[in-house]
Amino acid sequence: MIYTVLFATLTVLPSSGPGSQKAPDASAFFEEIVGEWHGEGLLFGQSAEFEMTWEWELNRRFVRLTYSIQGALEMKAIAHYRMRDAETLDGVWLDTRGEILELTATVTGQVLETIWQSPTELGRTTYEFIGTDSLEVRDYVRDGDEWRPFGYVRYGRASGPAG
Repeated sequence: MIYTVLFATLTVLPSSGPGSQKAPDASAFFEEIVGEWHGEGLLFGQSAEFEMTWEWELNRRFVRLTYSIQGALEMKAIAHYRMRDAETLDGVWLDTRGEILELTATVTGQVLETIWQSPTELGRTTYEFIGTDSLEVRDYVRDGDEWRPFGYVRYGRASGPAG
């Protein structure tokens, strides 16, 4: 169960905040998120530090996410997203737990929502821009009929194209 919840740290939910109409499609969203990000937050009620790097790969057909958690719980992961059309994506997540998760995602304005799953895990992560150089990431795991929160991180841009 703990491993199921750990993966959710990369998933995203839709939002209707004031900036939610800024980016017209997934490509524009990823143009803004490309770069290095550092954050602090809570994972299973414990403080942790987070790092993520987003970059274009293979002629800009894929976006790669490199991710790590440092704290009471530690993990590293790599995810690849492929744009299916202007708003939807699919992909795969690989982590140091040895898990491989299927990703499906949508971009709505300034929010990326990712649903991740394997035969034993189902979770959701939302990435939402809060200004140009700040992101909020919220993680949820499916428990019966409910989405239970288990992670929250506020990231600041460390480097990258936006600024």
